[in-house]
Amino acid sequence: MGSAPKRCRSWPISCRVEGRADSSIAGAAPEPVSAGIGNLPTRLPSFAPLARSAWTGQETSMQTRRRIALIAHDAKKATLTAWARRWEGWLAHQYLVGTGSSAEEVGKACPSLRIERLRSGPEGGDMQVGARIVDGEIDALVFLPDPANAHPHEADFRALIRIALIADIPIALSAASAEHLAIGMSQALPTTSEPVLQDIYVSSNGDRWRLGTAAHRRFVRHEPNQASGGSVTDTDLDHFLGNAGPGPEHVALRRILEVRSDGGA
Repeated sequence: MGSAPKRCRSWPISCRVEGRADSSIAGAAPEPVSAGIGNLPTRLPSFAPLARSAWTGQETSMQTRRRIALIAHDAKKATLTAWARRWEGWLAHQYLVGTGSSAEEVGKACPSLRIERLRSGPEGGDMQVGARIVDGEIDALVFLPDPANAHPHEADFRALIRIALIADIPIALSAASAEHLAIGMSQALPTTSEPVLQDIYVSSNGDRWRLGTAAHRRFVRHEPNQASGGSVTDTDLDHFLGNAGPGPEHVALRRILEVRSDGGA
């Protein structure tokens, strides 16, 4: 197999790798790869809808499998494989990709897992994962870096982390956070579609505004007082903030969101 042609414009997030890459699943021939990070879009797709967990006993279809990327520096590969062994039953129902020896080590430790192997990190594997995140093809990232040593491709994995943050997908950068990621993503779907509501503000005449979360959507619900005879309306959070006036409900909402962003909620 010849080496894949490469075209690079500027670093850190505009390198393109085309042709047939060093990616394969055990027992299958390598697939053609064409992935580019390019200029990041202003709005990236959120991670895929939640699937049923493996422990429910229900088979997970290919369309609802989580697409999880696994990466670990050499000093952290044992940590990654230990995590994969603990969660092998659940991971076996997901679609996994990994860079270089990370995919190889996890595959050896967990024979039941099928892992698409990309290039190693120094050979562009981090950029391949980043390109898939940009294209909405990765739902979560487990990346265990080694902070104690310098790495020649540090700019690559810093760009990868930045892309994952912009895409707003679940990210685990330590063993503890990887454990929480697996616990959270392995939960079964809720049996109710009712949104979770949090009070924002209640006016003196009884009008109520509430922050709602449902199916990865956030909105503001306005419940008018009974005497007004009005109906309940839901407004997307971005639209509500984009048309925000000086009303006390807007001020109260901003305070709630600031507390959440600071880790207080």
